[in-house]
Amino acid sequence: MARLDALLSIMSRLNDTCLLYRGGEAALAAAKTGAAAVQRSGGSGTAIGWQKLFRLDRRLLGLGVSPGGSGDLLAATLFLDAVERRQDEVQADRSGSENQDGAD
Repeated sequence: MARLDALLSIMSRLNDTCLLYRGGEAALAAAKTGAAAVQRSGGSGTAIGWQKLFRLDRRLLGLGVSPGGSGDLLAATLFLDAVERRQDEVQADRSGSENQDGAD
């Protein structure tokens, strides 16, 4: 969930050129306001946040767009985090898993 919420944070702030190119200002506004609504509801880990995320997904699919620039920025962030931690690869996100004791 942490990475999904990070993506939503990026989406709520970034002037994502993928959204602008494919769907114009309306698509960008829908993504920004939808992502911000999920965040205001406590993020994707809450029931209402998950419902709002589902609505945002349906809205963007209906517009035929995806937040590619936001996704790219998240991927770059995860890569730089792995480099900083001296990891050979980006580790799986286990923030929403049932077993959070650190065991693989």
